[in-house]
Amino acid sequence: MRILIISNMYPSMNSPQFGIFVKEQVDQLKKLTTSIKLSVNTKQGGSKIEKILKYVLLYLKSLRLIFTEDIDIVHIHYAFPTGLLVFPIKWFTRKKVVITVHGSDAHIKSSVGHWILKRIFNNTDRIVTVSYYLKDSIVSDYEVNVKKVNTVNCGVNRELFYPRDNKELRQKYDIQMNKKVILFVGNLLVKKGIYTFVELMKIFPDKHDTMFIIVGNGPEREKIHKLTEGLASRVRIIGSVPKRDVSDWFNIADVFVLPSYNEGFGLVALESISCETPVIATRVGGIPEIIQDGVNGYLVNVNNANAISEKIDYLFTNNDILQRMIKASHKTVEENSIDLQVKKLFEIYKSVINNI
Repeated sequence: MRILIISNMYPSMNSPQFGIFVKEQVDQLKKLTTSIKLSVNTKQGGSKIEKILKYVLLYLKSLRLIFTEDIDIVHIHYAFPTGLLVFPIKWFTRKKVVITVHGSDAHIKSSVGHWILKRIFNNTDRIVTVSYYLKDSIVSDYEVNVKKVNTVNCGVNRELFYPRDNKELRQKYDIQMNKKVILFVGNLLVKKGIYTFVELMKIFPDKHDTMFIIVGNGPEREKIHKLTEGLASRVRIIGSVPKRDVSDWFNIADVFVLPSYNEGFGLVALESISCETPVIATRVGGIPEIIQDGVNGYLVNVNNANAISEKIDYLFTNNDILQRMIKASHKTVEENSIDLQVKKLFEIYKSVINNI
């Protein structure tokens, strides 16, 4: 099977977390087929002109490969704007097209954007969503035939995310064993709930000897630094780190907080419980498909630092509940491993090629 994978997000040395989930999926696919070609953008951010230029270059490279290479199936990540490539592919070739929808790419508010997305979906052979929440949304919002939509999440890489020696890692990063570590991992964006996490720092009870760790980078970083100046002894802002180091921080943490305003899936929650670190997350998007409230973590409403604080305080004072949640998370992790998810994706490729 000859596959072309197109993505507007792909990691590089300068941006190791930029679209890392796409690369991990590609790496797993290479275990099933040796014939994979890539057309990807590795440059993160930039001015409006730079963003337009990088998309033009991505489109040109993709079209060159589509028209010159012998390819069975084209897999496009992100329905918009990368999904616009479906039009020339279908107008001028007979190649099959699969599009993976990750979240925000399916929620365009303008009527013109909605009209374009509907036609992208109508011209695509198969749509893959990373959560059932997104599947339901696409089927209802864009009047897509439900039989045309499959759900395959990004999957957790259990070779990276697994329980490790907490004591050894805390020594490595100079964190005392008696500290209770509360972790945030993600881009420092308003929509990721970073200000809810800052509010949590300020209201969390002093009875716990607590350290707050922020792993990630983004446009809100300078503001976060200023807001946490008075909490310097309790806060450590790490910045963006390689994927392997993210696993270190999950294993160091006593609890992981995911306070996002929306998430197509919420892979970081899955990575956390794969390291046996309980999760307190917002009840949005695809997160409830991974975190079941009171079973393997807790769910709270958006922008509610008080609720998060109460749940963490309860876990810190009830170790039996904590251990029960860790045990309950094992099945979720097994069902959502990356190798299992990629095998499902590969079967979708075969069904599309064979018109099943």
